[in-house]
Amino acid sequence: MIASLRSEGLAPRVIAERFGVSEGLIKYYCLRNGIDPPKNSAKRLPPVPQKSVIYRRADGHLIRRFSAEEDQLLLRLEAQGCNYNAIARTMGRTRNTVISRLACLARRDERELG
Repeated sequence: MIASLRSEGLAPRVIAERFGVSEGLIKYYCLRNGIDPPKNSAKRLPPVPQKSVIYRRADGHLIRRFSAEEDQLLLRLEAQGCNYNAIARTMGRTRNTVISRLACLARRDERELG
């Protein structure tokens, strides 16, 4: 259902309102399931910073973006067969952050190829 709504070009915010859930939940669901908007409306993904970037959102939540170097380490650890928990401990990140970042990297690769 969500996939078909995204393929019609509906924004995550609109889908969230229809289901009575948060926009973040819809975005995460789409990320985890490889659901992208139609090709003509897909935004370019932001470039990966060379150095780690840390900032606070308006609500006070701390954001620590992955750097290109951290992405390489993450992919190397995954290729070595490390599980999500081991990768998270090694990188000082949460398990869910590791899972989400791997999904983001896979989506980035798909968009670049497709």
